[in-house]
Amino acid sequence: YVGIRYRGHVYVEEAFKFTDLADDIVRVIHAVGEPVDIIGEAMGGTLAMLVTQTHPELVKSCCVNGVAVKRDAVRGYRFRALFDLFYKGLLNDFAEVVTEESFSLAWRQANPDKTRYFQGLLLKDRSPQSLALLFRAANRFSRHAIQFNALSRPVMVIAALQDPLVEPHHAEHLASLIPGSILIKIDCGHAVSLENGLELGRLAINFFEQKH
Repeated sequence: YVGIRYRGHVYVEEAFKFTDLADDIVRVIHAVGEPVDIIGEAMGGTLAMLVTQTHPELVKSCCVNGVAVKRDAVRGYRFRALFDLFYKGLLNDFAEVVTEESFSLAWRQANPDKTRYFQGLLLKDRSPQSLALLFRAANRFSRHAIQFNALSRPVMVIAALQDPLVEPHHAEHLASLIPGSILIKIDCGHAVSLENGLELGRLAINFFEQKH
């Protein structure tokens, strides 16, 4: 297993494009030395599909969740409110709201220590300037750059049923755009890998093994 923290989640000073993040992932796969299965969450899910499209020879199969693929007024309002807090420098408020939006209420109530840890982790080892560069790169990337109906590798789409940031209808729509994809629903919040990582891992491994 290889986890990737992309630019913006690690310190950077110079502006970059969203496609640069995909190029970074490609370099990591080349370092691994063989085609890989990719799991991507939220922005990472978009990157996973971008790499799958541009370098299908490097990808065996792909699992994504939390990916928005169509216009959504409610989602747009939520993200504008988040960015407003961030750009005003209200970073503690930003981290608190992101935490609330990332996990289901039941999970937060049952895991107060983990919730506080995640909230602190959001800004740990990250500078506001680096995150701002990441946000700008993501906002300038057009989702139309990915031709979902042309993805040639097996794709599993996860719908998080309690995700307020990217509601389940986005996952349903994404799955409808990708020929041969499968849609799986999990009862948790946006951060599936953190809230229900064992179930996500089980589903992904089963999917990858079936498609090999």
